[in-house]
Amino acid sequence: MKIAIDGFNISFLQGTGITTYARELVGLLHGAGHAVYPFCGLNDGQPPRRFAQRRTNRGEVGRKDFADWLPWVLRYLPRHLAGKPVRLEEIPLDRLDPTIIARLPSSCRLFNAPSLFRAAQAYARFFSRPLDVAFPPDAKADIFHLTCPLPLRMPGVPTVVTLHDIIPLALPGTTDVNLRHYRKMMEMSFAGADLIFAVSESAKQDAVRILGIDPHKIHVTYQAVDIEAAYREKTKEELAAFLDKNYGLEPGGYFLFYGAVEPKKNVLRLLQAMEAAQTALPLLVVGRNAWLYRNVETFLAKRGRSRTGKFRRLPYVPFETLMFLLKGARALIFPSLYEGFGIPVLEAMSMGIPVITSRCGALAEVGGDAAHYIDPYDISDIAAAISRLASDDMYAAKLVCLGRAQAEKFSPSNYLRRVEEGYARIHR
Repeated sequence: MKIAIDGFNISFLQGTGITTYARELVGLLHGAGHAVYPFCGLNDGQPPRRFAQRRTNRGEVGRKDFADWLPWVLRYLPRHLAGKPVRLEEIPLDRLDPTIIARLPSSCRLFNAPSLFRAAQAYARFFSRPLDVAFPPDAKADIFHLTCPLPLRMPGVPTVVTLHDIIPLALPGTTDVNLRHYRKMMEMSFAGADLIFAVSESAKQDAVRILGIDPHKIHVTYQAVDIEAAYREKTKEELAAFLDKNYGLEPGGYFLFYGAVEPKKNVLRLLQAMEAAQTALPLLVVGRNAWLYRNVETFLAKRGRSRTGKFRRLPYVPFETLMFLLKGARALIFPSLYEGFGIPVLEAMSMGIPVITSRCGALAEVGGDAAHYIDPYDISDIAAAISRLASDDMYAAKLVCLGRAQAEKFSPSNYLRRVEEGYARIHR
C-alpha cells in the first residue's frame, strides 16, 4: 500500500513519545514493503539541501515563528475558502544522506507545503472544515495517516488519525494549552477520520467518555519499540567504561527518570520520594523542561546537582546516550499521573531494566504484571518502592524476567499486524 504520513512530529529535533511513534511507524511500514510518503510544512523547501538543513536543525515552524508562517496562512486562505486543496510539492532527496532527514528510509518520497500545519491549525480557530491537501497525480496514496490529530484531509483518500491521549481534557491542570481550541481541533480531526488508531485501550475509553466518539470507530493498535541489539546487548564492561567516563556513574548504581519535565510526569514528588528513600544511589533526571517546571528546578537548585550529588539533571541527550543510561540503571522510575501509552516503560522492559510506575492511564496495560506499581500521589509509597529496588536483588531480577516477557506482547510484528488490520478496514 501507499501510505501518506504527516511529518509534523517526525521533524522535531528533540523528540517526544509522539515523535518516537511517528518514526517507528514509518520504519515499520517501509520494512514491510509499503510505500511511505511523508509530507511536511517547512518553509525552506528549495533547494533540497537547505530544506534538509532546516528540517534537521530547527524542525517545524513554531508559535514564535509568526513572521514565517503568517504569509503562507494568508496565501492558502483563498484556496481553503473555495474548497480547493493545497498542492504538496515533492522534495528530491536522491543526493541527500538519509540520516539528515530524521531517520526516514532513503526510498521515501518526501513532500512539502510551507507552513502547512500552522495554516491548518490557524484555520481551525475560525472554520469548521479541515484544510484539504493533494499530492501530485503520480503519487496517489491509498491511506492518509495523521500521526496525531490535525485539521487536515486528503479528498478521496481514506483517513486514519492516531489518538495518543487527551491529557489536556482529562487533566486540565497539568497543561497550559488553550483547551477550547485544543478540543475543537481534536473533534474536527476525529470527525473527518474514517478510522481512529488508539495507542491503548485506556486512550480509547477516554475518547469515548470525554469526546463522545463511537467506540466502533476506534481501533486499538498499541505501540512498539524496536531497540537495536547493539544497545540491548551492551556488556557490563562497555557500560562501565561509558558511564564512568561521561557521568562518573557505574552500572546498577543509579535510578533513572526520563521524559519531559511537566506536571503530569510527577517529577517533583519523585524527587521528594528519592530524598526520603533508604538508599545512597542517585537519581538521574533526563529530559527537557516543558511547562510548569519551575518547582522542579527550584528543588534541584536548593539541593545541588553536582557530579557526586544525589540528584543529576540532564536536559537532553541523544537517543544513543539515553539507551546507555537506561541499560546501566538500577531501575526506571516513571510515576506519571497520566499516559496514553508510556514508551519509557516498554523501552526499559525491553532493555532488561526493572520498572517502578503508576497504574494511571495506560501504564498498567503496558506494564502488565512486570512492574512495581505505586500510588503516584503518595510520596512515601514511591520512596518505599525505591528503597526496595535499591536493596532487593532477587526482586529486581524477577521484574527483569517478567519485563522481557511482557515486552514481547508489544513486538514490532504484533504492532504491524494491528496497523495493517486497521488499514484493511477502510482501504477502498
